[in-house]
Amino acid sequence: MTTVEALSHPVVRSFIEAFNQRDLDAWQAVLVDGGDAVFVQDGDYVGIIEWWESTRHFTVGSETDGGTSVTGVSHCKKQSVHLDPRDLDGVTWKFTVAGDKISQFEITTDVEVPFELVKQALGEADQLRQEKLARSTCTASDGTKHPFGTLRRRRFGPDGQEQVQQCTVGMYGRVDWIETGIKVDPDKPFRTYRDPATGKKTFMGEKDRVSKVEAVLTADLGWDVELQKVTVTYEVIPYIWESIKWFGENNELAAGFEPKMDFTLTLTGPDGAMISSEDITVVGKKVPYPLKAERVFRDLALGTHKVTASGVKTRGSKTTDGRNYTGNDKVVLSEQSVEFTIG
Repeated sequence: MTTVEALSHPVVRSFIEAFNQRDLDAWQAVLVDGGDAVFVQDGDYVGIIEWWESTRHFTVGSETDGGTSVTGVSHCKKQSVHLDPRDLDGVTWKFTVAGDKISQFEITTDVEVPFELVKQALGEADQLRQEKLARSTCTASDGTKHPFGTLRRRRFGPDGQEQVQQCTVGMYGRVDWIETGIKVDPDKPFRTYRDPATGKKTFMGEKDRVSKVEAVLTADLGWDVELQKVTVTYEVIPYIWESIKWFGENNELAAGFEPKMDFTLTLTGPDGAMISSEDITVVGKKVPYPLKAERVFRDLALGTHKVTASGVKTRGSKTTDGRNYTGNDKVVLSEQSVEFTIG
């Protein structure tokens, strides 16, 4: 078997290259008088443009007659994105070349070709399918277009049940919003991602038995009216040691003595590129002085994202009952991160 690039006749090679690249202008430029070449398929004359629109791709197998006759597999062009081996046909393309132009193009169909060539053609057809899907979009209620794989929330039926639709391939091979059968509870996140997966992580202060914290990083995947959004929450609960055990802070603290937290929240996209990075400081407000920061991200690309809380430390003088001074202490937390998937 050979390839398009290895075809020996330069005019035939230019014809097939332009055809596979779907470059109509370059393709017609190879024909006599820009399109007046004679086209014959199985002995019958066919229209040039009609044939162009009905055939999508040609997988080269072999050449004869000094490169003016090429046998391979042609792939029918359809609106459907379903991949069907019946859309492939073994063919021979025979060219009559006049100078640097093609004056006649003859097609013979139902030609027997090697099985390995059919497998190669199926692979190329699937690649074309994937490229077409990557370019496909669906239109949301507000008129905006969204890529293949996007999820959206919609209300259906007399009871207004919320369900999830996906921009994907339907029964008839067209890309559209298709129901997934997944129902949405408006009072709960669609999906939740945590670090740790359950419970909380515990981090001790730098001084023995003075302070500790419990921390959890959460990404709640939900809905912004119709399309997806993610709410990232980083929550740290401070504790102090009193006599024999750990207690949450249960006293009102004077201004300047409240627990504080400094950290950096970073969001990276599916390609690993940084989307957002923010240095955040949180001050506990009320007993028991939880430290909590929340950020909402919208219009994220499809794929797996990663959010990371790093450089985390808590600080602040603590008193128990106003008399027992527990000292200045700092808790340095290790990095926490979660991955979540849009689409």
